[in-house]
Order: sequence, then C-alpha cells, then structure tokens
Amino acid sequence: MTTLRHSGRPTPVPRTGRAEAVPPPSSLPGPVPAHKDTPSPSGVYGDADVGAALPRILTVIGTIVAPTTLITALLFYFGRLHATGLFRHLRVPATVFDLSLQDYLVRSADGLFVPFTVSAGSILFLVWVTALIARVLPSTRRQAITRRLAPVIGLGGLVLICTAVADVADSPMFVPRPEAPGLYLATGIVLLALSIRPTFRRVPRSVALLTLEWGAVFLVVAIGLFWSVGEYAIGVGQTRGQQITDSLASTPDAVLFSDKDLGITSPGVTRKPCVATDAAYHYRYDGLKLIFQANNQYLFLPTEWTRSQGSAILIPRTDSLRLEFSAPDTPKPADC
Repeated sequence: MTTLRHSGRPTPVPRTGRAEAVPPPSSLPGPVPAHKDTPSPSGVYGDADVGAALPRILTVIGTIVAPTTLITALLFYFGRLHATGLFRHLRVPATVFDLSLQDYLVRSADGLFVPFTVSAGSILFLVWVTALIARVLPSTRRQAITRRLAPVIGLGGLVLICTAVADVADSPMFVPRPEAPGLYLATGIVLLALSIRPTFRRVPRSVALLTLEWGAVFLVVAIGLFWSVGEYAIGVGQTRGQQITDSLASTPDAVLFSDKDLGITSPGVTRKPCVATDAAYHYRYDGLKLIFQANNQYLFLPTEWTRSQGSAILIPRTDSLRLEFSAPDTPKPADC
C-alpha cells in the first residue's frame, strides 16, 4: 500500500495490479458546437448554400461552352452592336462592309471599357464594405440587422424587376438611358435573392436544389447585364458616329479621281471633267470626306452632309480610282 501526505496525515491509496491508462485530452468526449452552416444528411443550411452551389454552376457552364469560346463570342457580339450603332448614325447599314471577326473584336473594347471598369470597381467596393462591417459589428448584431432589412431589400428588388419588365412593354421612361432596364433586372434579382436567404437560413435544402436556385439567379443576372451592356455598346457606337459628323469640318478633304463618271450629285460635291487627252483619270470629285474603309469599300460623306438630309456615298475600291488628301479649306488646283 502506498501513502500520500495531505495536511500532515498519511492517506491510504489502494494499489492495483496495473496502472490505468488516462486518455489524452484530444480523445475525451465533449459537446460538439453546432453551427448553422454545418451540412446535414438532409441538406445544407444558411450561408453554406452559395459555397455548395457555386462550384457546380461553374462546372456546368464550363461543360456547355469553353471559357475562351464564350469570351470571344461575347466580344464579337458587343463589337457588332458597337458597329451597328456607329453606322446607324451615319444612315448606313453595317452589313454592307462585311466586317471581319478582328474588326468586331477591336470595336468591342470601346463599348466594354466603361462597363468592365464600373463592375470591377463596384465589386471591390462591396467587398471592402462587407469586410469593414464584419469587423465592426458582431455576428449576432449583423444577423439582427439583416432580418430587419430583408423585407425592405426584397421590396426594392421586386420594384426594380417590375420596372425592368415595364420596359419590355415599350415604356418611354428609359428612352434617355436604354441600358438602365437590364441593370435594374440584374440588381433586382440579386436583392430579391439576398432578402429571401434569411427565411431559409435554418431550412436544410439539397445541393441539387441550391444549384438549381442559384443557377437561375445567375442566369437572370447574366441576361440583365447582357441586355444593359448591349444597349450601352450601341449607344457608344452612336456617340462615336456623332463625334465623326460633328468634326466633319476639320476632317481632311478627299479628292476622288475616277476613270468613269460615278454620277455623284450630293450637295457640296463638285464634278469636274479632266480635259487632257492623256489623263489617266477623266473625272475629279471635290467636297468629299473619307470616313471609313473596309473590305475594299470606301465610305464618303459630303462636306455639307447632315443626318436629316445628307446621303452617305459608298464606292468600291478599284484600280480605276485615286484619292488625294489635303488639309480642310486648302485651295485645290484648277485642273486635274
């Protein structure tokens, strides 16, 4: 028998045949804290829904279409809309030039620069604000504020969606800003989805259902942004066309020499026959401005061109034509 001393008196301790092993602290049973985002056999809770659904959505998108192909197709589409807006202002169909893929890709940058910059800046601002709120407010306080603001956020999102749908019925409220309805639709569906999340915070849902839900939200957001950026690209093209016509007086003068009579009778354009018998070109046309050239097509505007009355002149590029350029209002020679 072994004795231990306590308060000056020996205390008997029975000796056993072997020492009992004490389990390490890490293996001791204890209560497991519950978390609202912990997956359960029946589904996913709360804030874990986005993390569970997003990888599947990206996988589905990557399976349907390659990212490079998708980006190229989008740039081609927005570049085509930009060209449509530009030539629409000049009263010329964009299809007559048969622009190449490279032409549309280059033009798409002009219509996407501002939307991409604004989108990246907005996302960065929201991330910073969210991180600041998470640092300043405790979790319980944030949840209480979210529950109180959820109905207001949902109502605001619903109003934005209804306003965007009203534009489909040819509502005149968005005439000055045609890109607004698509932006309202994308913003409204995001606000509506965020307002509904607190309701399902404690309701377990399968990953398949969450993938379907957030996939639909992603699709509506993509449609809204597609709509908005497309209208913006057309507007940028029209603005570039207006800049061209506004600066027509400072554009270099183009003198067109032709072997044959081209029959150009637009206001401001003068035709002069070349009387020399050995002249390589028999007609000369003054009062023209070269605006665009693509795929062996010249686009001229007369110096007195106006959008309401002027006519654009499209001439095929051939060996029977010659062009000379000079500064505006420079005296021209009297002969050919």
